[in-house]
Amino acid sequence: SRFKDFTQKYSFDMVHCVASATYENCNYGNYMRIGLELYHQNQVMTLKAKPIEIREVYPGETVGYYGEYHVDEVSRIAVIPIGYGNGYRRAFEGFKVFSKGQLFPIIGRICMNHTFVKVDASVTCDDWFEFSSPNIKADLLASYAQCSVYEVYTMFIDESIVYQL
Repeated sequence: SRFKDFTQKYSFDMVHCVASATYENCNYGNYMRIGLELYHQNQVMTLKAKPIEIREVYPGETVGYYGEYHVDEVSRIAVIPIGYGNGYRRAFEGFKVFSKGQLFPIIGRICMNHTFVKVDASVTCDDWFEFSSPNIKADLLASYAQCSVYEVYTMFIDESIVYQL
């Protein structure tokens, strides 16, 4: 009621007092901000990158920081230039990324500028890997990292990454 009194004393083109949490319960004003609600209903961003290298690794070798991932069979590893320095948190270690119609596992530690992905023989350095997209939805990332969808959308900050809005 105090807000209504204030807006009636002055002439405003825009009156906004509604956000995601209140838009169903408030009928005052001519603008509303429902950003967080939209994030939960729609995939609003795609984050993707191509590998900078694909290496074959052999049993007994290790991959990533501290040699955390131990190779137990001949494997192909794609080195993707996205890491925690770009906003792709270490909380996504062990998660999957999407390419060529399938999911591929992230292996080892996510580095500052790189993520290692175990791939099959069909993958080349010309293939896009999706980290967040309609195939890897932000709510799935948020659940895996135990954070909010909004945090997922705001964690990616590096302009060298390809973003699609």
